[in-house]
Amino acid sequence: MIKLKVQLHLFSLLSVFSAALLAPSVTEAQVLPKLEILQSHDWLDNQDFDWYIENIPFLDTPNDDLDTTWLYRWDMMTKHIIYGSPEHGYASTEFIDRPPWAGTYGTIVCPLGFQLYDMRWFRNPRYVRDYAEYWFKVPGAQAHRYSTWISDSVWAIEKVWPDDEFTLGLLDDLVNNYNQWERQHWHKERQMFWQHGMADGMETNINSRQTKNWFSGAPGFRPTLNSYLYADALAISHIAKRAKKPELSKEYLEKAQHLKKQIQKYLWDPKREFFFHMFRDTETHRNFTIKAGTLTHQTGEFAGSPHGRELIGYIPWQFNIPEAKHDVAWKFLMNPDVFFAKRGPTVTERKDPLFRISPNCCVWSGNSWPFATGQTLKALANVLQSRSKLPISKKDYFKILDIYSLTHRKDGKPYIAEACHPDTGSWKGHDHYNHSEHYFHSTFIDLIVTGLVGLIPSAENKIEMKPLIPDDWNYFCMDGVEYKGHSLTIIWDKTGEKYKKGKGLIILSSGKEIYRQDSLEPFQSELQPQLEKARREPPDLYNFAVNNSFKSWPRVLASSFDYRYPPYKMIDGQFWYLESPPNRWQPRVDDASPYFGVDFGLEREVSEVKIYLLDGIADIKTPKSFSIEVFKAGKWASVKNKGPKTLKGRTANTFSFENLKTQKIRVRIAPQENSKVAISELEVWGPGQLPFKQPESKSVNLAAGASIKASTFNHPDPPAKAIDGIINYDLNGGPNRWATERRPNDVPAEKLGSDWLEIEFKEETTFSEVRLHFCRSRWGMGSPTQFEIQIPAGDSWQKVKNQTRYPKLPQDETINVIQFPAVKSKKVRLLVYHGKGKPVTALSELEILNPS
Repeated sequence: MIKLKVQLHLFSLLSVFSAALLAPSVTEAQVLPKLEILQSHDWLDNQDFDWYIENIPFLDTPNDDLDTTWLYRWDMMTKHIIYGSPEHGYASTEFIDRPPWAGTYGTIVCPLGFQLYDMRWFRNPRYVRDYAEYWFKVPGAQAHRYSTWISDSVWAIEKVWPDDEFTLGLLDDLVNNYNQWERQHWHKERQMFWQHGMADGMETNINSRQTKNWFSGAPGFRPTLNSYLYADALAISHIAKRAKKPELSKEYLEKAQHLKKQIQKYLWDPKREFFFHMFRDTETHRNFTIKAGTLTHQTGEFAGSPHGRELIGYIPWQFNIPEAKHDVAWKFLMNPDVFFAKRGPTVTERKDPLFRISPNCCVWSGNSWPFATGQTLKALANVLQSRSKLPISKKDYFKILDIYSLTHRKDGKPYIAEACHPDTGSWKGHDHYNHSEHYFHSTFIDLIVTGLVGLIPSAENKIEMKPLIPDDWNYFCMDGVEYKGHSLTIIWDKTGEKYKKGKGLIILSSGKEIYRQDSLEPFQSELQPQLEKARREPPDLYNFAVNNSFKSWPRVLASSFDYRYPPYKMIDGQFWYLESPPNRWQPRVDDASPYFGVDFGLEREVSEVKIYLLDGIADIKTPKSFSIEVFKAGKWASVKNKGPKTLKGRTANTFSFENLKTQKIRVRIAPQENSKVAISELEVWGPGQLPFKQPESKSVNLAAGASIKASTFNHPDPPAKAIDGIINYDLNGGPNRWATERRPNDVPAEKLGSDWLEIEFKEETTFSEVRLHFCRSRWGMGSPTQFEIQIPAGDSWQKVKNQTRYPKLPQDETINVIQFPAVKSKKVRLLVYHGKGKPVTALSELEILNPS
């Protein structure tokens, strides 16, 4: 077992006292020994125990592995939560990196519904509310790139954190979002929405593989988007009613009711007793024709096959669309010849002619897919909690849930990636480096809260519970779950001896009993919301150090850097403590007096600094000493603060200040002997009011505003992009780069030659440093094989003398620094050489500096 089970009757007075010191507001009425639970999980990457105690509910069950996965999912989420900007607050990534197809801050809308459903159970509602607003307030959010259930999720947040100002304030955005789906995907004749499998996040499925576009698939009427938009229409109807807009409420209720009928009428196959994909158009491939308006395997190469079932056929139950007559479909879930597997269920039924367990991502034709498993479990909980005569039971629910929990493992430690082998649980081929590790594309937290424990969120002033707890469990406890402004503790103690609160099912609010019954039978009881605790308040402080805009300010400061761990990682709004993949800054080993910090570009008030360090990984250790300094009157000086005297790793080291205003702040560190120091994130928090004042100086780059030309460029990557003040390695929101002209694939490496980029200042300018930010794409663009910095020499160009470079060879997705004795020139040129494997150079930004 990974988790050392905490025996509550051994919980010492010393532990009680320690936990109370950590977070008195939370632990005052706690039932579970939260600090001791956290200390028993030594695998935790994020070991900020104060943060967990303040921000998450705790779980204790007879199933140690389930408890471990519960805690892992919170730990995993801390890697994905990103502070995007002071203006927009928090968002979440899907992948651990920020791939080129992601939107602003690296977000992807595909798993949004699951992310919001899980994040609503944070004890601090700011995370989930900021992220819900993000999709309508932040340019480049890409809310329609994939299918999702966003309006339904906003309504789901309202049920847990009631706040009319927040929820009703999004009504117009939600209506506009729905209208856009109607404009782009509504099919007038069929009266349903169409979608490609790819845009459902389900590329290379058994339907797409029967079309010419085997990857994305042909347009179809799928149980996915139609169910999601049924739920969205219903949510908009509820919100409009709350906003006292009866006509709008009626309009969207009718849309939902109509779509529900269409799903039941057209996507249900009574012969195969399942919901299926329906092809929108006639498709011909490999001499076989699939007729428009037919379901999977009704026509085409496999016409008449009794198979073709995919887990997407259960999605209608995720939103309570089917009637009782459709429940027969649940007989297939536990059948090993259909979906059931040791580490399943499989995304496609076993005996389908196109069933395939793929060794590599992304083929959704047979593997175990956490996204689909989460949808299936949510759907199953709904049907078990609403109907009684079923071909499946709560025992089956827990069996699938337990399998899903155990699937969250790799090499014996908690983990999740894109897909796994349904028979072995191996993630091999589906956990690509610096991309798919600890993948946030599924749900787990909400399955436990609303499914297993059975707390059913309601828009009414009540608490309702329909537990799906196994009959042989003598106890469980969920401690500190926020609901309608109440901090609830939900206890099942069959004997009364486990938690010493009495026998039966007990509900506490801030430690006070508000409900009790002897059994686990469903119940509902009045619960008046404490609106003042659930209401959204503006933040007191903003992190002014973060820079995800890729613009000049704020600017990270660093004495040096290892090119593999560049300094901009410290101000990207994300932190984690893994050795690999890295998200950190490390100074060079020859840096005798390293420091790191930030220049805001103007004076700001600073109230708090948080430093996130790695520790205990390879030869990385926390420093032996440090000092926090500000730049005043032309020099650096230490500043008084309230905070720890030594820095700890894998947690937030928090320092507070009084009446501090500064433009620059830094931390000077002294590494321990024979060890390295690594910083994942630096946050500098201060008060402010929107809109925030911005620096008058737009850039420290001397090339800004200069004229620029190039020997070649690849459309649409013109030279001007290289001096526009935007450094974008990840290409989120689209590329921002100068790229050389693409050559034909058959050009020999020795004939690829060179290209140049020329800067001309308005007047002769002194400079002593050039910084090159090469970016990389999957289409062969990246850093050159070599480069030179040149200045004019008569009618020709000559290499700037006495250059020192770091790193020695060109690298992409980091900073290439070239330093030299100061020169004065009106022109400067970058000459890049192409070679084998590097046919096209892509440069996001060229900076010309004079640090002295």
